[in-house]
Amino acid sequence: MDWDIPPTVEDDVFGLGTLIYFIMTGVYPYKETPSDEVEKSFMEGEFPDTSDIICGDIIYQCWHQKTTAGAVSTMLEHISHQHNAREIPSL
Repeated sequence: MDWDIPPTVEDDVFGLGTLIYFIMTGVYPYKETPSDEVEKSFMEGEFPDTSDIICGDIIYQCWHQKTTAGAVSTMLEHISHQHNAREIPSL
């Protein structure tokens, strides 16, 4: 990784996906993997399986540059509204 290159919006969205992964699982991706192997995996587009994680599709999209921060915000808001609607008893 070249630390002299300034981060991009895509880098931020990637980081957002990683943050969501941590929030949903309680662990960092590749927690037990040496950092040089983690960097290699990320550079090769090899990421942890997110299929069984809440918000896994959002994480996948962030890691594979298939979404934007605005779209992630909209998706999370939609999920939040769905969750909150289930908690409100109907009269």
